[in-house]
Amino acid sequence: MNGRSVYGYVNRFLTVDGDNCPGYASVCWFGPPRYPLGDNRLEVVVSRDGRQLVREIQSCIIRITQIDPSYIVVEPVVGGDLRMMRQSGYDRVRE
Repeated sequence: MNGRSVYGYVNRFLTVDGDNCPGYASVCWFGPPRYPLGDNRLEVVVSRDGRQLVREIQSCIIRITQIDPSYIVVEPVVGGDLRMMRQSGYDRVRE
């Protein structure tokens, strides 16, 4: 979204009759990604609180064509955050 990777989970996939978009997703966003290892973006940490991304993206409904599907390993971190590790693809950050 907006030139960077963000994380969330899909609640439901939707279609709209008569719309030529292949579909939409209802998404619950996690917090903005943080990279504890600096430029090495292998480890990504997010909070469970996605309010900041909801304000920035201004929607919880997105086109499925905006989703870069990849398997993610999720591990809880002390303090309630989540560690995300992509099994394919690369995290993008705004330059």
